[in-house]
Amino acid sequence: MKKDDDLKKIKELLEIVKHKVDTMEMSRTGQSATIHLIKEQQSVMNEKLDEVKETQEDHTRRLEALAGDTEQLLMDVKGIRDKEGLFHYIP
Repeated sequence: MKKDDDLKKIKELLEIVKHKVDTMEMSRTGQSATIHLIKEQQSVMNEKLDEVKETQEDHTRRLEALAGDTEQLLMDVKGIRDKEGLFHYIP
């Protein structure tokens, strides 16, 4: 009878271990799926960030081009104001 009890305990322990291993495998599979989803989302975010970077670079180029024109306009306005100021002081 002792052998039968021992075998029964061993079988119960094996079932517990099997259940734990199965649970761990399911957990790993779930983690793997989660990691896969995170990688996909990261890829999408990287693409969107690339678009933002391209837009920002385009805007920077335009602003730099406009800065030169703006500086020239300010110099022209200053020149006109200076000329007008001179004419006002001439008797």
